[in-house]
Amino acid sequence: MSTSTTENETLHDSKIMLEKVSSLRKSYEKLAKSTGENFNIFQVMGMESNEVKTHSAIIGHLLDPNGSHGLGCKPLELFLKQITPIYNKEELKEEEEKILSGFKLNTQSCKAKVEDHIGKINEEGTEGGRIDIVIKDHLNNAILIENKIYAREQLNQLYRYKKRYPNAPILFLTLDGKDAESIEDSKSKKNTRTEESEESDLLTKVIGEGANKLTLKQDEDYFLVSYEKDILQWIENCLKEAVKFPMLREVLQQYIYLIKKLTNQTLNTELKMEISDLIKDNFLAAAEIDRNFNSVKNNILNDLWNELSKKIIKNTELNKLFNNELYVENIQFKFDKKFNYILIGNNAMKGICYFYFRFNKENFHTANGIMFDPDYMFKVNEWETKKGKVKEKGKFIYQTFINETKNENIIETNFENDHYSGIVSLVSLKKPFPDVKNNELLINYLTQKNKDIEKGTLEETHEEMVKYVIDNIGFYKQIAKFMKNNKKTEE
Repeated sequence: MSTSTTENETLHDSKIMLEKVSSLRKSYEKLAKSTGENFNIFQVMGMESNEVKTHSAIIGHLLDPNGSHGLGCKPLELFLKQITPIYNKEELKEEEEKILSGFKLNTQSCKAKVEDHIGKINEEGTEGGRIDIVIKDHLNNAILIENKIYAREQLNQLYRYKKRYPNAPILFLTLDGKDAESIEDSKSKKNTRTEESEESDLLTKVIGEGANKLTLKQDEDYFLVSYEKDILQWIENCLKEAVKFPMLREVLQQYIYLIKKLTNQTLNTELKMEISDLIKDNFLAAAEIDRNFNSVKNNILNDLWNELSKKIIKNTELNKLFNNELYVENIQFKFDKKFNYILIGNNAMKGICYFYFRFNKENFHTANGIMFDPDYMFKVNEWETKKGKVKEKGKFIYQTFINETKNENIIETNFENDHYSGIVSLVSLKKPFPDVKNNELLINYLTQKNKDIEKGTLEETHEEMVKYVIDNIGFYKQIAKFMKNNKKTEE
């Protein structure tokens, strides 16, 4: 059989399989609609991926024995059972005993606090910050939870927390339980790395320098926990305890659905089984579809980004806001090959700072905020180096402004390396951009294009972006003025 014949057969099988899966989904979607399964209060309120107001708030409240949930210590006990390391040995080693002792709390006296402020972050980034959730008993035994839905770990973040609570285990909570890359990790990574160094990076974080140097070991100092498995199972166990509490039971069911949606587990069990059988029967076709899926998804997102850019540049409100000096650009490769950006700003500040909206072309995570042009920050560093001054003057300027600015909308500030110039400075602000990892957004966009729907994903996303810029224009102007004045000084 020729190669072209095999390829044609695979293509034919792929098409048939996609049609069958599409038919199955439609039948189950009708069922979900008739049962009301599609309604989710967190989605309606636009709070699906809000780390603080949704996820930390719910988890923290459930973990507090004095919470209004009425279950007392039970949720905390179930949580400790879920996340405490298990050693399948009759006799534990001394270090294993020590690790387990960190998870032993007096649950009766415990209190859980969300957003525990441990001081202002100092210039070195070695002290201060806010811990997402702290569980502490009357003897000051504690467990810390660092909650990451889509954000990355901030510079020295775990170091600061460990310094404040040296004996407390840190739970690093992400959607899939993988160790989120930190700013410090990205700085220390080199292009040439051995398998041995790659493996050791998974187990150890070396943070700080000199007297502040600290080594944090995975599964000793910090532990990876996932929404996909750990939090989902824990909430399901809490649901079993909430049988006599109808209001709580409904909220937990809604939250379970939200977790499944964020971790791509919302398919009905029966539907999953039927699709699984289809894949087994058409394995080569399924493999070919899987191989091309991310590429197709990126193509769709690139189309969406292009159309958004065209709509934004014509937006009357934004043109008026920027005195008809609106600058909009869709950039795919300039700053970092992993990201696709839309930049928005004033023409006079081109090359200094912009509003940014970006998606990661590898994992489809999105971020938005204000960014400083890496070329400009690189030049600032270059100027100062030639003068024999501080090598990281750009970082100093950036951090000084952020520290001096009182803006409650700032949720994260990063000064990170990239592949282009070595420096990108980012300020992440509240009201996160819709998550393009969610395939429903792309489905709605494609439906809108194919059926020429007047109001859909494109228009709604455009409106969200415009509103975001308008809401934060005051802060952008502050940054622009500060950076412009600094540029004049340097020149």
